[in-house]
Amino acid sequence: MAKNPSPDKRERMLKKQSNKGALIKEMSRRLRIEFREEQLRRERRAAKTAADRFERACQTGDVAALYEAVDFINDWTVDGWTVAIRRVARKVRRVSPSIRSAFQDVWIQSKMLPLRVGDNRALCDAAKVLMPRYRGPAVRLFRGAGAGERRRRSYGMSWSADASIAERFARERQELDGGSVLLETRAPPAAIICAVDYPEPFTEQEIARFKREHPHAHISEYHEEREYVVDRRCLNSVAVVYRYPQIDHAAPPLLLRRGLATKDSRAQDDAT
Repeated sequence: MAKNPSPDKRERMLKKQSNKGALIKEMSRRLRIEFREEQLRRERRAAKTAADRFERACQTGDVAALYEAVDFINDWTVDGWTVAIRRVARKVRRVSPSIRSAFQDVWIQSKMLPLRVGDNRALCDAAKVLMPRYRGPAVRLFRGAGAGERRRRSYGMSWSADASIAERFARERQELDGGSVLLETRAPPAAIICAVDYPEPFTEQEIARFKREHPHAHISEYHEEREYVVDRRCLNSVAVVYRYPQIDHAAPPLLLRRGLATKDSRAQDDAT
């Protein structure tokens, strides 16, 4: 018959178990830290690789390489757009017309690009190099945005010459804190980076033929927004045309979007 351990022995056993538990917790904490540090190192390496590829494509005028760099940024990086755009803003002074046209396509397809970059100054400076240059007169422009954007005066880059389009964007943002606003400005030429040239819509015949020739491809549709890319640092004044109250659920817009085959479609088709 086994004897019960003495109180001293029980205390030593409990202390040993407690020390072992504390050691396991400490080892687990260190492993989590090491894993996160290694993850951050991998993310930094991927972002640097993406920036290298993106800059090289811009410098050499290689459109195919530019699309490949964009795909790499989107698929394999966390901060790739931030690093790549800052690199271009810092180092690239001139690109070919073909790169400008290709990046305009990227802009149209990447509607959240300013949010992904997260650096308005760098993106404006890079866009002045990467996008087709605007050479026209001053333009009356509108923008639909959250009320917080007006409070901070941190206006976004995408504006429209069509007030109804900007109003639609404003209504879509009524769920944001404080509601939304319809903004208006008369943008001088120095503030306008680019008048975005949207593609013509695909006809039904073109869509049918495209699907026959590329059965695995996907057609993303975009609509003409009469969009102008603007550097807010060069705006003189911005007025609030209308304020929209905050609501719980904004009604979804009913739109017929313009057609544009995405880079993903081409890549997917090439793989088949």
